[in-house]
Amino acid sequence: MGAFGERLKREREKRQITLDEVAKATKIGTRLLQAIEEERFDQLPGGMFNKAFVRSYARHLGLNEDQATADYMEAFRTSHPQEPSADPEAEGRKILEQRAARVQQERPRLERVPWGKAAVAVLLVAFGLAVWGSYSRYVKSSGRIEARKQKKIVETPQPAAAAQPQVVEAGAPVANQPVPQDASDNSQSAGSFQVTIKAREDSWVHIKADGKDLSDDTLAANTERSIQANSEIVIKAGNVGALDFWFNGRKLPAQGELDEVKTIAFGPSGLAIRAPKIEPVSDSVPH
Repeated sequence: MGAFGERLKREREKRQITLDEVAKATKIGTRLLQAIEEERFDQLPGGMFNKAFVRSYARHLGLNEDQATADYMEAFRTSHPQEPSADPEAEGRKILEQRAARVQQERPRLERVPWGKAAVAVLLVAFGLAVWGSYSRYVKSSGRIEARKQKKIVETPQPAAAAQPQVVEAGAPVANQPVPQDASDNSQSAGSFQVTIKAREDSWVHIKADGKDLSDDTLAANTERSIQANSEIVIKAGNVGALDFWFNGRKLPAQGELDEVKTIAFGPSGLAIRAPKIEPVSDSVPH
């Protein structure tokens, strides 16, 4: 082991640092670090890599990097006296020279490229793509317009056939002829009415129909509830402004504000006005 490698090893051991720790910190293999300490430079990659390894090693030990590099170069020349041209930076210079030669070889090829024609070709391709995109959008738009027209034709209601006049034979009683009924009456029994509640937001409701409690829970947003009764429906809502009411299929105006607690009553004729309760007055008279 020469003075250069021995000095690095001594500084490392003084700091109680192992080669594995140095390798982990510098990203240099343990075998290469050991070769540096033992001055077995023929086992290193050579050229600028050797100097970079030495500088990184010295930096990790807290040594002067330039001095460590100079010591390495002196040790390298001492260990290779028969190689006067052996220079740690020779390989790096060789790589740079080879790269410059390749650039010089490639330059005539680049100069021979017809850049003007290439630019024109690129512009033609871009123009063709733009035209194709516009045509595709036009075809899709025309297809959507035609589809909407077809859908509109299908959804347009056809005029209903004229009702045939009812022929009543002479002398036949009118009472025997069938009386047409409204289609909306088919969903509820005669004499009854229906109230539908649709919630735009969550609202607590208590429902009573014909004196019977039906439910006492929260009506979730975007849900509805229909109630049918014969004499009376009473609905107490905790957020009446968030509810919409329908009476026999007819929507009613808003019945209050958001977060307002209100009781609403319905009768066979629609909304019913409930008389306020009057509390009985005590007979006792204060003296």
